[in-house]
Amino acid sequence: MAAELIAQLHGGAAEREAAYVELLRREAQHNASSSPGASSAPAAVRDEELRGMKLSALRARAMEEELDEAAVESALDADEPKAALVELLLARRPSAEEKLMADIAVACASPLCEVLCKPVSEVSVAEYHRACQVLTALSGVDPVRVGGEACKLDQCTNFNVWKAPDSALGVMLGKEPSALTPEDALTAAFAFAPQIVQMATCNSVDAAVQVAGITALEWVSKWIDTEFMNLVTTPTDDRNLVLVPLLLELLKAPEKLPDFVLREILSPASSWRCCCGNTHPTKRLSVRSAGVLFTIAQGTIGRHAVAARLLEQDAITVLVDTLCQTPPVEWITVAGFARRPHGEALHAVALLVETAQAGGIDLTAQLLSCGFIDMVVSSLTAAETMAADHTNGFILLAGPLWILKTLTGEALDQVEDKVRAIPSALRYVKDSQLGHCTHFGTTCGVYGTIVAANLYGKDEDNTFGFARE
Repeated sequence: MAAELIAQLHGGAAEREAAYVELLRREAQHNASSSPGASSAPAAVRDEELRGMKLSALRARAMEEELDEAAVESALDADEPKAALVELLLARRPSAEEKLMADIAVACASPLCEVLCKPVSEVSVAEYHRACQVLTALSGVDPVRVGGEACKLDQCTNFNVWKAPDSALGVMLGKEPSALTPEDALTAAFAFAPQIVQMATCNSVDAAVQVAGITALEWVSKWIDTEFMNLVTTPTDDRNLVLVPLLLELLKAPEKLPDFVLREILSPASSWRCCCGNTHPTKRLSVRSAGVLFTIAQGTIGRHAVAARLLEQDAITVLVDTLCQTPPVEWITVAGFARRPHGEALHAVALLVETAQAGGIDLTAQLLSCGFIDMVVSSLTAAETMAADHTNGFILLAGPLWILKTLTGEALDQVEDKVRAIPSALRYVKDSQLGHCTHFGTTCGVYGTIVAANLYGKDEDNTFGFARE
């Protein structure tokens, strides 16, 4: 089946469309049938992480993976319930259908990159968006393997997509800023979407880099050379001052997103109370694109004028509302990130606040009043209840830990009081191996240590054992 789909992707527009339809159909079927807790982590890693969890966390994990309730209750009644529950969780293995879908996703990754590199005269803007969404969907099936396949240097990769001069993206990047449209903003967002989903694993970049057979330094070098929203060769803010606010407007009015954007309707019978006190029914339709949120984040880094423009448009409220679409555990989970990337809003807020703060704007009081700091605390608490192989290390690091590491302001004491109230969760992230790129020290353990040291380093006999020097 993979060979037939690849042949269609190498064919004309009608053949490519047939492949898109079939791939999205298969991905939707995979998403509906596979367990939300399914993991591609090595068995030894999964075993170690599960055995290190508390019984309550194991029970929550069993519910999350939708294990048979009778089997779970039987394990809890055993002489050693923790060991029995671990064995039950370890027995859960991907089905033959899941393995087949993962193989298809891997096989189609590079051919889809080839489609995205074609001239806009051959692959229109609309098809470019659609092909990006297909690659994004397939990336969510197996982020590690698909991410590695899309980074191998001996074939067409994500990085080639970002550098193709005549593609829909290349033509958009050549436009004068004043001529940019919401469609152009979407082109930038869709181009980013596959990579951010591929990074949504417990090992983040590390695992995909290993699969690709390249070094972390090679990956970062490629990223720096091609990441079009923050290239040093485009030092002015002009393009980002147009594109990023356009993307924020799309978050305010998601109905403007194309019909083929991946959608997820959660249980219509339940609701949850978000950190800011409002009850949100989970039946709301989510059309949040991973690329939309990530491009807002990337387009803001170090650009004070862009941050100021976003704040004028009430960006904090829009991003907090995005987080309120799903419960905290969804923000930092690996499973379903291609369809429910709401946690990327944590990253977007962190970079917006850091950039605004560098420009002299103190947002600590607003972050407290709108409930965002409570969301940060909730995300860290949620991480403690999940096994590491199921946690999105990139979002956990680039969102809550990043903002706690860098935040200053008049209300910082109140922020710190809230984080001090969860020492167990803070210790978990401090001691964890979750992260973004271990080669460069960007791990949750490193950032968690910085946050804990800032909180407790001045205290004598503190719970973390830090000594002030």
